[in-house]
Amino acid sequence: MFLPASDYNLRSNEFSPDPRMGSAGVPTSVPAMAARILDRELAFISRRRDCRSALASVSASDINRAYSEIARGRQDIAMPDLIWFLDTNGFQPKTEDLEAILRRCDHDADRMISLEEFAETLGYSFESLRQERGAAYESIRIEREMKLE
Repeated sequence: MFLPASDYNLRSNEFSPDPRMGSAGVPTSVPAMAARILDRELAFISRRRDCRSALASVSASDINRAYSEIARGRQDIAMPDLIWFLDTNGFQPKTEDLEAILRRCDHDADRMISLEEFAETLGYSFESLRQERGAAYESIRIEREMKLE
């Protein structure tokens, strides 16, 4: 949970004699930072649980539409897409915020968020999203063919 940490004290903790070190051999600031991280993690888990409950009534087409909006029509959500979406919606993400989003959502570590990873993060069935997306693409294809005739 703490690694890779963006905080220097958590990332590169040297176990050398230092008057600021506690009896555990780590700087005294590290346990306080770890406690703050754990508090934020617990708050995040609670908010995620509440959001997942609210998402239970959202349709697969709405989830697909949201994903497509964030990905700007591409196959996966890349970092520039994520930054653009957050900025467009009034959030100015810091590098550590973006890294936290990737740690939570990007399970295959390709620095992109796939529809499957997006669905899993939301607690939504990827299979239902995939089926709905396929049906939507099929109806678009049929519409285009009818216009050509």
